[in-house]
Amino acid sequence: MNLFKKKIPLVSSLILSLGLVACSDVDTLLNTIVLPTTIEVSPSGIEVTNQEALSENSLSQAAGPAISGGSPGLPVELNLSKRHAISSNLSTNYFKYTVVAKDKWIIRAALNKPLDLAKTSYCRGKSNSFISIYTENFVLLNTVSCAVNLTHEFAESGTYILHMSYPVDYNGSFSLASMRR
Repeated sequence: MNLFKKKIPLVSSLILSLGLVACSDVDTLLNTIVLPTTIEVSPSGIEVTNQEALSENSLSQAAGPAISGGSPGLPVELNLSKRHAISSNLSTNYFKYTVVAKDKWIIRAALNKPLDLAKTSYCRGKSNSFISIYTENFVLLNTVSCAVNLTHEFAESGTYILHMSYPVDYNGSFSLASMRR
């Protein structure tokens, strides 16, 4: 197992937290982050810990099988150091994770084939989504995605449900990084 750690200075931390990519350290960080990754933000900087050094192209080839999801009534706990399966059986793609207010999730899916424009347009036109985040009581947050990536910052602490619902002819896996401020 490769363990990758990098400390980024505070100025870069502020730029990253504001979403401004203007510093070479932040560029380096964004180019080196591969999932699964844990990112800790503190007054002294950002610390990135990556359990497995994977490139974006080899994300789906991580060691070991991807963790299968659960049902709406029994979602599977997310493991930040593992990949999670995206099944063509949409009722089994439910995952849960407990966060602290201001935690930020970065989700990246690796599908068996690229999403085509027709599927993406259909998703957007039907007020549907491929990636959805719910509260523990299944109240949909205003954060959804019709793509393979999603970034979301949580306003409140609690347990949240992640549902991956790509069209039935798509499957693959996803990884999640969690940033804590």
